[in-house]
Amino acid sequence: MSTRFIHSQLDHAAHALSENNNASAETHLTEALATILEVRVTKALEKGNYELALQNAQELMTRCPTSAAGYSRAGDVCFARHNYQRAISFYSTYLDLNPSCSTVPSLLRVARDRIQKKIDPIQYLSDALLIRVFNLFHTGDLYPMLLVSQSWRKKLISLKSLWESLYFDFRSRSVDDFLEYAPRELMGPHVKQLTLRTNQTIRKAISLLVLARCTGLNALVLYDTTHYGTTQSCHTPMWPNPDDMRFLSTHLTKLLVVAKQAPRHALQYLLTTCPKLKAVFLRLLDDSYPNFTWELPLMTPEAPTDLQHLDWASPGDIIADSNFIPTYCPKLIQLTVENFQRLIQRRYAERSSHLNSASALIENIHYSCPDLKQLLVFNRNTDYDHDTSKLQPPPSPGLRSLVLPPIYHAHRESLELAFETISCNADTLLTLGVTYHHDSLDNTPPAVIDATFPVIPNLTLLKVEEDLPPFMKQPFSAMLDKLPNLNSLCFHQMELTADLLEAILHHSHLPLSVTFKRCKAGAMVLENFLDEAAELGDDCILKGVHISGETLDTSIFPLLGRIKTLKHISMTSSFSYIDQESQVSFLENARESGLIRNLSTLKVTSRKDYLSVLQDAFGQVLRNK
Repeated sequence: MSTRFIHSQLDHAAHALSENNNASAETHLTEALATILEVRVTKALEKGNYELALQNAQELMTRCPTSAAGYSRAGDVCFARHNYQRAISFYSTYLDLNPSCSTVPSLLRVARDRIQKKIDPIQYLSDALLIRVFNLFHTGDLYPMLLVSQSWRKKLISLKSLWESLYFDFRSRSVDDFLEYAPRELMGPHVKQLTLRTNQTIRKAISLLVLARCTGLNALVLYDTTHYGTTQSCHTPMWPNPDDMRFLSTHLTKLLVVAKQAPRHALQYLLTTCPKLKAVFLRLLDDSYPNFTWELPLMTPEAPTDLQHLDWASPGDIIADSNFIPTYCPKLIQLTVENFQRLIQRRYAERSSHLNSASALIENIHYSCPDLKQLLVFNRNTDYDHDTSKLQPPPSPGLRSLVLPPIYHAHRESLELAFETISCNADTLLTLGVTYHHDSLDNTPPAVIDATFPVIPNLTLLKVEEDLPPFMKQPFSAMLDKLPNLNSLCFHQMELTADLLEAILHHSHLPLSVTFKRCKAGAMVLENFLDEAAELGDDCILKGVHISGETLDTSIFPLLGRIKTLKHISMTSSFSYIDQESQVSFLENARESGLIRNLSTLKVTSRKDYLSVLQDAFGQVLRNK
């Protein structure tokens, strides 16, 4: 209809021009332009493009001042945007110009009514805008908003994307109480990520998710603080039945379980019931290694899985069958086994068997998992995080990070395996951790192998616990010469010797950060090391010194102030404090050496009333712990 009208007006304008009637031609052209602009306003409103609609309405007012339509359409735009005050202004102007209109007065009354009463914005704002606003809140903070009113509840629940990532606390709640706290409408196949806390067994938690039909999960986190007790007290199943897990795991690729205890065969159970898992994590809340309190039926996956990342705190499941992971996890990229050392320390009689099983496992994994980049076998309280982003090895098969099980001095197999694993991955290793343990109860002579430490061209972090294994003592300075990119060296619970510290100062190739954690040293050994480092001046390779332990000889703290090349210093202890006199001496040395201009971070253990000396000098550099 509007198109025919526009053509008609253009024809009339052309006819008027042919008769030299310019006024009539202008009138017809103005009518055509006004119609075009009105059509543009209508189309923009239909698409929700209010800015464009208002722009065309205002152009209509400017280009066609004799037409009242511009004010009417501008009022429509403001009305649609709930800007009722401005809509009233436009509608009133329109009625002044066109008092005979029958439709605008009703719109004007509605706008005046709405501006006089409170409007619930949640009922008028777009879903996209509401989602952007409410996504700023933590999921737990959204639940009280469901209780504001029935209309809020209905609207928020309808915004399914708000509930794709949920957090629920199921502790000390019945199912009915829980569903009142977190309505069932929130759950369902639309939920993609879910974190659930429970103290009523994992079985009940999973049953709740089955009841809610959460079949779209791709990531699930379970925090379980249930105390399962002893074997005798476990009369009922504590983990979900396999059918429930299969029901939930249609899309599940990531699973984290944090619990006080875990049953035997838990890993085999999860990989069998959740075949699409790519990442599995088990964390145990108990600091001591727990005995299994019950066991699940031993299950086996129907086919090799797609698992790529396994972080498991129950080593018994890992070493029970040295062929399980190599057979069913061939795509593994990262494997972390926690608490292994506690396992073999608690079960002394089975130590040799456990070490043999671990050796067989590592050997099998090494040849069956070609994509493996990280293999860590250690205790939970050991930190092996290290930034290797600045140096990447060639894109060839091989491990990037390796932490081996403890090498017991009399266990030749573990010593051979450690050397072979390091040698096979020498071209790709970035981080390496080894533990060499002397058993005071075992009088067997140490095992010895005829081996020469390989060149590891890309290694940036080396961590040694308790002692250097024999293949690293040839001497230690010769080994350092084979690590051209080493920039971080950590010793944990070691006896520091003069020869070892001398090698660090004179055989390192790059600026080096050294860490001594709970280490011991003979009289003046550490003092002489720091003195010699200071005497080297600008030629000293030390860029960081980190010393920690339960008790410390804090008298060495002032010596650190003489080493001008240091960027990072930390000296922390559970029971020792750096006194004010030592801090003053450190500061005097730092000013004299120039360290005060170079230091980036300083972390010390001190009484707060002693810290003013360092705070005044270093300000933000100091972090007290």
